[in-house]
Amino acid sequence: MIAIIDYGLGNLNSVCGAIEKLGHQPYVTNHIAELEEANKLILPGVGAFADGIQNLKKLGLIESLTKLVKNQKIPILGICLGFQLLANESREFGKNKGLGWIDAIVKKINIENSDISIPHVGWNDLNITRDCVLWE
Repeated sequence: MIAIIDYGLGNLNSVCGAIEKLGHQPYVTNHIAELEEANKLILPGVGAFADGIQNLKKLGLIESLTKLVKNQKIPILGICLGFQLLANESREFGKNKGLGWIDAIVKKINIENSDISIPHVGWNDLNITRDCVLWE
């Protein structure tokens, strides 16, 4: 069972739709008991790092998610902000501690070319070099 973690900052409908298109029936929750029933987790996210980690704290999810991911080895997919939250910390709007599951620091992308806007939102070309289930 695939659980999509609802901590108030994710585009849950889009993630659910993508998982359903792959033939699975995900469920959205922020209840620890329901997360413990999953064999896969998805942590989506849109917004600021500090808000994301604060929402996880307010919901009391950090310790339980850490046990599931680190101790029980339940696979987790972080999407956008959800992936950033897996890092040790972020330097977005000051220094903020993350979940610490990935030994990394999230930093702003410094650009030298002022013609490029950050964040980049849009479509780019993708050249597929080998077959993979993700491309189906």
